Amino acid sequence: MAALTAARNISRRTLLLRRHVSSTPSSAPPTFSLPPSKLRALISLYHQSGQFITPKSLDKAIDNAFTEKETALLRAIPYVVGNLKAEVSRRRSLPKFGQVDEIDSSEEGMSEEKNRRVSAVFEALYGTQAGRNPGLEVLQDTWASNEQRLQEAESEIQEAESETKPAREQSS
Repeated sequence: MAALTAARNISRRTLLLRRHVSSTPSSAPPTFSLPPSKLRALISLYHQSGQFITPKSLDKAIDNAFTEKETALLRAIPYVVGNLKAEVSRRRSLPKFGQVDEIDSSEEGMSEEKNRRVSAVFEALYGTQAGRNPGLEVLQDTWASNEQRLQEAESEIQEAESETKPAREQSS
């Protein structure tokens, strides 16, 4: 009696699964018909969309545009004629060619260039872009692994259906 009840429960579960999951996909998986450069541009646009100005963020964007000051302007030291002459003589005494031993990291332009290069290396190594968001290659790899997992789940469901067929036939 218990075996008959278990067989009925399994067949009901299988019917529920069969209603919601088809054995064949209803549509073919999408193919990437755009060239990689356009796909990268779309991904970049998606990552930037969080910074777009919306009606909700308009007031804050206006405030930021007119109240925040750039750090380069805050650190600017007003030069007097004596300081400028000293800087000119210091630069003239430097060799025209030579090895750079130390870079003044307080210079705004140098640190920006260094950060840009470090970001480019990071993006190349990890397949990310613009602030370490996933790039095209990462998305394509994830897409492929998700498709593989879906196929494995589909085959498991088909195996479960084939195992429950004999139980349903015996209960009939």
